[in-house]
Parts: sequence; structure tokens; C-alpha cells
Amino acid sequence: MSLDLFGDYKKGWYYGDGESFDEKTIECARDAIKTLLQIGFDEVEYYPGLIGDIFIEATISSIEFFITVNKDCTYQIYHEDSDEKEHNFDAKDETGFYEYMLMMHKGLSE
Repeated sequence: MSLDLFGDYKKGWYYGDGESFDEKTIECARDAIKTLLQIGFDEVEYYPGLIGDIFIEATISSIEFFITVNKDCTYQIYHEDSDEKEHNFDAKDETGFYEYMLMMHKGLSE
């Protein structure tokens, strides 16, 4: 499914629930996916959220990252390391997202 199709979702798209998606949120998700692929993440998948947010799952070195792109284009990132320690990070913008994910990529590839 193309991210562009999320723009066609109208309020109530999921059995009466589900907010519509702003073009800005879709663009932020698109940029996040592009960033993940550029820095070497193996697999990237995305799904629509019920409150107009977009969920991204990305894998690198068998570590899964769960990313929420919020309607205001902030990012919530969650993952567990190889010792099953949980990590949460909130990025206020695309730069913060990029810097955190690049740091994670470098740490996992060392």
C-alpha cells in the first residue's frame, strides 16, 4: 500500500473510527522511511493509526524499531536491545529523528 493512499482515508475509515490523515503527517512519514532506508535499515513497513498517526516498523541487525509519526510530525521511537532492555525516545522533529536513528544504526553496526 502506498503512503499516498492514506490521504484518501476519511474520518471513520475503520468501522466508524479512525481520523483522516494530514498531508504533512504523510510527508513526515515518507521522509522518515526514506531516512531509514538511506542509513541501512533492512526492512521498513508502515501502517495507518486510528488518530491520524502513522506507525512504522523498521528492522536492522534483527532489532525491530517501532516508530510513531504523530500528527504534529513528532516521533516516538521504541525498541528493545539484544539484552531485551527497553528504549524509548521522543524526537521533536525530523532532525532529532534522523540523529537518533543514525546513532542507533552506528551503535548496532559496530
